[in-house]
Amino acid sequence: MSPQAFILLYGLPFLALFFARDRLHNVNGPSWLTRDGTLILAWLGLGLLLRLPLLWDGGFHYDIGTYKAWALKLSDPAAPLKIYEDGYFADYPPLYMYVLGAIGALVRFFGLESSGHFVALIKTPALLADTAVALLLLRATRGIPGEDRARIAPLFLASLYWLNPAIIFDSALWGQTESILALLLIASWMHWRVQRLWAASLLIGLAVAFKPQALFFAYVFGISVLVSQPLRSTLTQAALGLISFAVVVAP
Repeated sequence: MSPQAFILLYGLPFLALFFARDRLHNVNGPSWLTRDGTLILAWLGLGLLLRLPLLWDGGFHYDIGTYKAWALKLSDPAAPLKIYEDGYFADYPPLYMYVLGAIGALVRFFGLESSGHFVALIKTPALLADTAVALLLLRATRGIPGEDRARIAPLFLASLYWLNPAIIFDSALWGQTESILALLLIASWMHWRVQRLWAASLLIGLAVAFKPQALFFAYVFGISVLVSQPLRSTLTQAALGLISFAVVVAP
């Protein structure tokens, strides 16, 4: 899909949603929109409907080609999960490599090496992560104090991610992996805000094992723990983060 076609099909409806936010906030009265289960399923269905047709698009050919090569190498029966070798390009930390290894095993089992379904499988983890992030954001925004008008406001706020054409372009069309990192970091933040620090530390460690950019967030998290918790607790959280990172990296 060309960028121009994507902007027309995805960008303009998103702008319409944004400009209709005041009307949505003023929705009142009993209707199917106020029944949370129906509304959330429809909302999720809309986001999936926007994404699913894009999974079979070739995506960003350089990265998709690299991910496919890594998946096949990681699932090679002669040397499974052997990718960090001299002379072989592999610049991702190990966590995503495990995901690619599982995808490669599925591709080999079903004989999809030359199929367009291979590309769709490469993009599927990002699609699942997008879905999880959207639900986490919906849960988080429901905790914002203020007037609740048919619970449309939290759904609208979460839609700024779930229906955002930039997010859809990045994961479903180009096949990038930032949504997986976002999932780990947002889940860590949600545990942190309720003082479940051990879970937040473990997730931060996994995020660093997924992409080194997470080190910045680990630093911010570490400072917040250092200034708000006793030294013993700070050392415990640091140890938990290092353990989760080491468990992924050691093999």
